[in-house]
Amino acid sequence: MKIYGQKENNCTMVYTYDKSNQQEEFQVYAQDFNGKWHCGWIVIEQPWYSPSSQWTYHLFYNKYGPGICGGSSDLGLTSIVIREETIIPKTQVNTIKKDLEGGYNVCLEYPYGNEIALIYPNADDSWIEDLYNIKAN
Repeated sequence: MKIYGQKENNCTMVYTYDKSNQQEEFQVYAQDFNGKWHCGWIVIEQPWYSPSSQWTYHLFYNKYGPGICGGSSDLGLTSIVIREETIIPKTQVNTIKKDLEGGYNVCLEYPYGNEIALIYPNADDSWIEDLYNIKAN
């Protein structure tokens, strides 16, 4: 197991390694105008015949947890206006970056529990390139 950075706290997020690093269910991360990060789905409000500078970007998310539950899709569905320039896809690497920015340690492991890496919040970004050089189990 490779260790990046030095231990500062005991709060650890554990993720199963995803070599593909694909976007999850069309979800994105984006900041609202107060600087708070949110995760959800983008909807763009485009007034008729207007330039893109007049478009409004909304992020929809479930305030009760991840995903949308069956037939009650409006239960807990919340919309917030976000800043367009902060939109990034929800991939494993971006999720780990958000956790590290929040002060969490991150442990990556293979599907059957063998640990690959432990990343601390004070680590440099060398773990990102190393992540793609790991051989899948």
